[in-house]
Amino acid sequence: EEQRLELHQELQDLNVSVVEDFLAIIQVRHEPGMPLLERDPRWECPICLSEQEQLGWQCPGGHQFCHKCMGHHVEATIFPSCPHVGCGFGLEEADLLAIRVPLDRLECFQQAKLRK
Repeated sequence: EEQRLELHQELQDLNVSVVEDFLAIIQVRHEPGMPLLERDPRWECPICLSEQEQLGWQCPGGHQFCHKCMGHHVEATIFPSCPHVGCGFGLEEADLLAIRVPLDRLECFQQAKLRK
């Protein structure tokens, strides 16, 4: 309880770095579309070649793509995988949720997985 109160106070004091460190310690997943942290460098999406100021979707192999490009990619195929040539990492339901696909797309993915 004491730690929760301390963290709450840090948030109220706008001490973002302490909160970010806490989230990193408990391994909270960074979601696509979230703003970059102050210590994170800007990066370029390899699909649209745009400089990014937000987190992108990232596969376990470290390949990162912007939220917008991943949204288009997921809409284009029933079973999306990492767009990096040769990676082959298949996206799971958690990835689609992180990319914030429309509910009907998520349901289509779930139904296709059940049929597979």
